[in-house]
Parts: sequence; C-alpha cells; structure tokens
Amino acid sequence: MITYDSSKGPYLLDEVAKRGHSLWWDPADQAWHSSDDAAVQALINTFDPLPPAQQAAEQRVDAAAGEARARYITVAPGQEAVYNLKLQQAKDYQAAGNPADATPWPLINQEATARGVSPSQVATEIITTANQWIQIAAQIEAIRMKAKADIKAATTWQQCEQIASQA
Repeated sequence: MITYDSSKGPYLLDEVAKRGHSLWWDPADQAWHSSDDAAVQALINTFDPLPPAQQAAEQRVDAAAGEARARYITVAPGQEAVYNLKLQQAKDYQAAGNPADATPWPLINQEATARGVSPSQVATEIITTANQWIQIAAQIEAIRMKAKADIKAATTWQQCEQIASQA
C-alpha cells in the first residue's frame, strides 16, 4: 500500500508516469496502489513539486502572453514579414521627404493607390500603428517577465499556480 502525499500537487502523478510507473486510487479498499510500491513510494517521499510547477507556470504565462498579443496582431503566414517591410518602407519614404512619386516604395505606393489616399498618409499610419503596437507589446512583455521572475522566486507549487493564473 502507498502513502500518497497530496501536498505535492498534481505534478507528482505526472512524474510517476514519466518514470514508467502507474499510481491509482482504489475506491473499493480506499487505498492508493501502484505498479511498483517500493519505487513509487520512494518517488513520492523525495519528489519536489517546485521545479515542474515552475516550468508549467512559465509555459502558461508564455501562452497567455501569446493570446494577449494575438488580440492585436494579424495571425497569418507571412503577415509579420509584410508588416516589417511596410514599416521599413514607411520610414525610408519619410526619410526621403515624402516625395509625390512613391514607386521606389512599392508597399506604400500600392496601398495608397488601393485606398485612394496619399503615400504620405499611408506611411504616417503605418508608423503610428507600429508605435502603438510597441507600447502594447511592451506592456504585455512587462507582465510576462514579471510573472516569470515571480515564478522563479516562488517557494511552493501553489504560488506558481497562482502567479500563472493572474498573468
């Protein structure tokens, strides 16, 4: 029969399985059983739930940051590269003095033509949007990095769970 320590959190069962063992509760005799009582009990007795809790919490924080970013960006193959090219062309166009002929900057020129606005307006909008995104990204990144620092400083698996759920 196994003496299970529930204070070690949900990560203990994962570790038992990772080590090639099984552990289950039998409601008939109200006891824990395992595939190898000696090995599983030794694992239970020595298991530190903090490292796997920290790893799982950091993964949750990263996923939450990704979800937050996705609310502000276009998630489509190649779109990030297009946005980067547009930003570079907008900066180059403005650095050239916003000339009437924008053909050397095809992304600016084509968008201006498609929308029926000036290349100068397109360049300004692209740069303004990029600057707004930088502020949003900085806020998301600050929350992510603070949560990760707090997770590294946590002393219990419960603290890790709480930090991840608030990020």
